[in-house]
Amino acid sequence: MRLLEAVSGTDSELSAASRAYLTELMGQVEADQRWGVSAAGSDAVLKNGWMPRTTTGLWDVNSIGRVESGGHTVLVAVLSRGHATKEAGIALVESVAKAAVGVTGAVTPAG
Repeated sequence: MRLLEAVSGTDSELSAASRAYLTELMGQVEADQRWGVSAAGSDAVLKNGWMPRTTTGLWDVNSIGRVESGGHTVLVAVLSRGHATKEAGIALVESVAKAAVGVTGAVTPAG
């Protein structure tokens, strides 16, 4: 979260140009990698990570980023491990991201 705050906030050790560059990179995600915290809102900038553990074969799946929801900007980080498949990890990460944004009160009402 501190990294996301440094990239997204103005009270940061990073210059405005550095923040803009990092935000641009986080916004240029390949189509097949647009999952994770992006499920919790719109205008997502994010970084995802995933890998199977060689000792167990189970997957670690992580997603961090910033989304817009209900007129609010929300920073979200979801770290997970121990999934039977990458897809199962993605599903959980997206569910948790949606729940996290939901408790902030930044969720747009269904309609």
